[in-house]
Amino acid sequence: MAHDIHPTQEEFDAARATVADALDRAGEAFPLEREIDVELRWDGAAFVTEQVDGAAGFADYPATVELRFNTTPDGWRDSLASSAVHEHAHCWFFDRRGRESDRKWEYVLEEAFTQTVAEALVPEYESPWWTRHDDATLADWWPQVRDEEFDAPSEDAGPVFIDPEDGGYPHGLGYSLSYRLGTELHEEYELAAFVDVSRNELATVGNRLFGP
Repeated sequence: MAHDIHPTQEEFDAARATVADALDRAGEAFPLEREIDVELRWDGAAFVTEQVDGAAGFADYPATVELRFNTTPDGWRDSLASSAVHEHAHCWFFDRRGRESDRKWEYVLEEAFTQTVAEALVPEYESPWWTRHDDATLADWWPQVRDEEFDAPSEDAGPVFIDPEDGGYPHGLGYSLSYRLGTELHEEYELAAFVDVSRNELATVGNRLFGP
């Protein structure tokens, strides 16, 4: 009896090559103090195949990157390359900050950086999460995020970004918010200077975009 087992060697080799190339690009633009440990695996979950174009990732302090992929969606290689660059950018922020984010505003800033870097280094891919929520929706929620969340513990994203509570933030709000903040910050700052942006500077940018 034949079995459909994934990844095939061909799929895994293609994913591995995609990640290696993306990390080379990221490392050239944003060198790290230490080598990244990369864990790459197949993921058949609907979230990966239906919401993120076949790739997702997570960065763990100080320099471990977990990447998951699925070759079913069109453009999965571009999504995987973008994810690899995104997670490398988290590790670069860890390097410069010397720790993970402590407060939520720091995580928002970090996501603003990682998403803007991914867009700059992998321009062939546009994550659906960047524009999942439009400016009008972001403006509705901005005062609550700024006033109630900025000084809360980081929680590695939390319900502002993903897995929202019933009646709470729209799913993925934080990613769209961080993307818009990042594009606006990039009008004033070089990408490498994002790490030095203060809480007040970040709030000022948000107020300019979405109102006080």
